Amino acid sequence: MKKLYRLARLNGRDRVLFLQAAFLLAIVKLGLTRFSFQTLHRWLAKIFSKSTPKYVVPAEKILWAVETASRNLPGGAKCLNRALVAQTLLARQGYPARLRIGVAKNACGQLEAHAWVENEERILVGRLVDGERFVPLADFEF
Repeated sequence: MKKLYRLARLNGRDRVLFLQAAFLLAIVKLGLTRFSFQTLHRWLAKIFSKSTPKYVVPAEKILWAVETASRNLPGGAKCLNRALVAQTLLARQGYPARLRIGVAKNACGQLEAHAWVENEERILVGRLVDGERFVPLADFEF
């Protein structure tokens, strides 16, 4: 009930942005179980590059919406889901955003993967305390 109350207290634009992020997170979460990452990324780029936003949204608001929606999504949202949604919403607003996927070995020697979004070498989504240990393997841009 508290979550609904907080959602209702948001101003109209923030509420719409939050709902867009939540909807996209759900679509991406489902989409990654049905399609390859490349197929889903191309599909999102195709759809959202042609749409024009009704108003300009600051990048910080987009990042807020993605992080807040991911905390409230049942089952949470993995880094790849958050990164893909953030890149999509940022690109729609005209912000350059590069999605990167990297790997590293953990203390037990097991391979771990991580996804993050960068803008001019600055990490916008997916910052980790020990993130520098991840070696980027792939970059994706819209």
